[in-house]
Amino acid sequence: MQTPLSKQTVGCIGKCTSGLSIDELDQITDNIHKTLNHPRGREIFKKFLERRDLRDNLECLTLYEVCFEIVAEETNFSQSRRETSLESLIEKVMQVKEMAEDLDGVPQIDMALLERFNEALNSDSRTSLLSILTDTRDRCRDHLKRVHESFKHMTVSIATSKLLSHSCRCSVDRYMLDILTMICTENIYVDDSRVQTVILKINNIRDTMKSLEESLMITRRLETEQWLRHSDLKAKNKTMMDDLRKANKLNKNMLSMRGWINGLQRKLLTLGDRLVERDEAVENICKKYLSLKQRKDEREDLLRASTETSQDAPKKSNGEASRTDSGISFNKDALLRRETRRSDRSAYKNCFLKILLQKAKRSCETSVTAFDKTA
Repeated sequence: MQTPLSKQTVGCIGKCTSGLSIDELDQITDNIHKTLNHPRGREIFKKFLERRDLRDNLECLTLYEVCFEIVAEETNFSQSRRETSLESLIEKVMQVKEMAEDLDGVPQIDMALLERFNEALNSDSRTSLLSILTDTRDRCRDHLKRVHESFKHMTVSIATSKLLSHSCRCSVDRYMLDILTMICTENIYVDDSRVQTVILKINNIRDTMKSLEESLMITRRLETEQWLRHSDLKAKNKTMMDDLRKANKLNKNMLSMRGWINGLQRKLLTLGDRLVERDEAVENICKKYLSLKQRKDEREDLLRASTETSQDAPKKSNGEASRTDSGISFNKDALLRRETRRSDRSAYKNCFLKILLQKAKRSCETSVTAFDKTA
């Protein structure tokens, strides 16, 4: 009685002898979780990666196995109410960190994860160390999920084709044996030419089966290559989409920066208008200062003229002359002191306004320089 196809064992997948039935193989390779949790599944998956020369994925699988073993060991010890020393766990985590740093081509292992490794090692907390190991294991599994689709398709296809070819070969052999048995056991005369014809036909059928098997294997390999290329294209498409999102984000940042630059430009224009108004005010103050100085000079000239006139006039009585001279000298000195103080105040105001104008010009030049650098 012939064994059902699903119960027959698969002799070989690539170079890895498995001895698994199609149902067992399909169950193991159903998803990435079942494949990595099963020892035979990891072995077959590793052989597949080696045959395809996928070094990044092989290193990722090795990192997964190390994290998986450490977490499983710690879980078993915690269930048995025993714990390994914290120093040994820290050494293992440092080893995993070094493996993660040397791993290239796995986007899930990024700088944020390596920084979390440093934080967990500095914390000296068993919970933090196990958490970072679990997260690293899950990230490696997520990365291997992409290539697992090609692995699943290839293993099931090769196993099915081998079992089909084996069953067809067995059917042909059984048919040939039945014919030979019938010829040898029955007491019926059969022409040798007919026997040769039947044998020739059977050999032709065998050759046809072999060619079909080879064609089927080539087809399966091509399909596997197509799956791998499709997976690579999907990964590249995902990378391009991520780059597009980053470009859109940068574009939004540039637009917001442009709006900020426009606002800064408006502020600079407003500041320039204020500086122009302040310059006009300074010019008005300077004009007032010049007019006041001119008036002061005129008054000094008048005082000098009046003084000379008083000296040239005929002297009156000694009392009147002394009183007149003292009053004139007193009035002249008072006017001179008043005009001097007024001139000093005007000069101080002018100097202060000049300092303010220079500061405003410097701030305007600094703002314009910063704006040019930003643009």
